[in-house]
Amino acid sequence: MHTRIQFLLLTVLILTGCMSPQETEKPNPEAVAVAVALTLTAQPTVTHFITDTPISPTASDTPELTNTPISPTGTATPTLTSTPFASDPAVQLGSPTFMDNLDTGKGFGLTSGSYKDDYSSWQISNGVLTVKSLMNNGWHSWRLRPPKIKNFYVQTILTPQSCSGADEFGLLFRAPDYESGLGYYLGITCEGQFRLNRQDSDKVESIIPLTSTSLLSVGTGQSNRLGVWVQNSNIQVYANGKPVQAISDSGISDAGFYGLFVAGYSGKLAVNVDEIAYWTLP
Repeated sequence: MHTRIQFLLLTVLILTGCMSPQETEKPNPEAVAVAVALTLTAQPTVTHFITDTPISPTASDTPELTNTPISPTGTATPTLTSTPFASDPAVQLGSPTFMDNLDTGKGFGLTSGSYKDDYSSWQISNGVLTVKSLMNNGWHSWRLRPPKIKNFYVQTILTPQSCSGADEFGLLFRAPDYESGLGYYLGITCEGQFRLNRQDSDKVESIIPLTSTSLLSVGTGQSNRLGVWVQNSNIQVYANGKPVQAISDSGISDAGFYGLFVAGYSGKLAVNVDEIAYWTLP
């Protein structure tokens, strides 16, 4: 009997020794975003993710809306339609509900203008946000900003400074919080492809697989205006003001934060972001 008890105690000690303790170092208060590793299968379809230690924003470091929202002037507010436009929504919808021209990084929690960890770096300079991925395994790093929006058109201007192969970058939207990584990821690659994934609980769903389109400009230094129209379960992807693909998905239906992400495979991915704006829809 004593031998059995000793064996059980020894087993418990061994199992306990295999569990690494949580890090005690206090996280950087600007680290509103966290990272998630997304591995690709041969298709390629995202099938697995691993998160690092979540960092929950506090009342002092949660991003605030610091830019003055743009109000329409000179023309009447356009009538919003229940379906996406066949032409450029940024033109058809008029002035955006809000635009962050990235003169400062406060909207993204970059109160000092920069942030860096083992996965990525984020730097504001001269009205441009430069995002670098320091990884070569597809690890996704993101930053989000308020407010939570449900039905909207959001767009950003992305210009890779160093980019190759499967390196990916784009928009994250309908994220319920800053730290979990849940939400929709609309990404474009350096090879001129795009895709839409949904991070939902403990799995990633491929909503639109990697797809090539001639509407994307390919190569380092080539700018692309990436947009997405989201209205209830209807999602329409836009590239440079042109509709690319529409799909219906109700996996995440609530309002959420929006922002940017990078996923590097080359270890040298660097992207300039000139602005990010959204228009509210009914």
